[in-house]
Amino acid sequence: MTPNSASRSSMIFRAVSLAALVIALIALLLASNGSVVNSSQQISRPTPTLCAPAPAGEKGDTGATGPAGSPGPSGAPGASGKPGASGKPGASGAPGASGAPGQTGATGATGPSGAPGQTGATGETGASGAPGVAGPAGPAGPAGTCTTFAPTSVGLGYFGSFYSTQTQNNLQSVNKMTLNQSDLSSGVSIVNNSRITFANAGTYNLAFSAQFDKTDSGQDTVDIWLSNSSGIMPWTNTKIDNNNNNGKVVAAWNFFITVSAGEYVELNWHSNDLDMRIYAQQAQTNPSIPEIPSVIVTVNQVH
Repeated sequence: MTPNSASRSSMIFRAVSLAALVIALIALLLASNGSVVNSSQQISRPTPTLCAPAPAGEKGDTGATGPAGSPGPSGAPGASGKPGASGKPGASGAPGASGAPGQTGATGATGPSGAPGQTGATGETGASGAPGVAGPAGPAGPAGTCTTFAPTSVGLGYFGSFYSTQTQNNLQSVNKMTLNQSDLSSGVSIVNNSRITFANAGTYNLAFSAQFDKTDSGQDTVDIWLSNSSGIMPWTNTKIDNNNNNGKVVAAWNFFITVSAGEYVELNWHSNDLDMRIYAQQAQTNPSIPEIPSVIVTVNQVH
C-alpha cells in the first residue's frame, strides 16, 4: 500500500468511528427523553446499553482520485522587477504641421538705390489739346508780284490729259510708255507716241498711272523713270515689285518739272522679266465696268 493509500484509509476509519459515536449519543438521548414520570405511577423502560465501537477493520484500497476542483482566486501581484535596460531610440516621426506665421518684424532700413533701369518704350501720343486762343494779327507784308499765264481763261495755264488703249509688252531693254489717245489739251501734246511736249516754258505737274501685269510666276521688279532730250533725268527712278502670275500692280505718282518752250519728257520702264507688260483691259459685264487704260498721263502748269 502506498503512503497516499494509507492516509486515505486512516481518514475513512476515523470518519466511521465518529459516525458510530454520533449514532450512540443520539440513541442515549432518545432513551432518556422516552421515560415519563407521573405522580401516580412510574413506567420503567429498559436501560439502554451503550456499546463501545468495534475495532476498526483493515483499511481498504484508496479510491480513484476525484475531479479537480475549481481554480482558486488569483494571488496578490508580486513585487515589480527592476527596470530593464533602455531600448534603442526609435525612428524620427513625420514633421508636425507648420505653426501659424509669427508677427511681421519691424521694417529694416532702406537699402541704397539700384542702378537706373533701361528707358522704357515711348508711349502712344496723347490726344491733341484744345486749340489756343488766336494771337493778334501781324502787320501786313509787302505786296507780292503776280505773273499772268496765258491763256488767262483757264486759271492754271496750259494742261493736257492723255491715255493708252494698248497693252504694252516688254520688247526692249528700255521701253517708252506710249499714249495713243488725247482727252483734253492746251499747250501740251504727244509727239511720236511717247514724247510729252510743252509748247510754253514753265513749271508743270506731271502725274501718271500704269497698270503692270505679268504672265509667269515668281517675284519680278520694274524700274520707272523720266528722260528728256539730254538723257535720263537724275533722281526720278522708282522700283516696284510684281509677285503673282496675272497679278496687277499699279504704279502711280507725280513729278514737278520745269521746261523750256518746245522741250519734251518721256516715261521709261525696264524689267528683266520678258513676261512683264503694261496691261490694257477691256470693259466687263455683270456688272458693267468700263475699260482700264494701260497708261494715263495728266499735265497742268503750276508756274
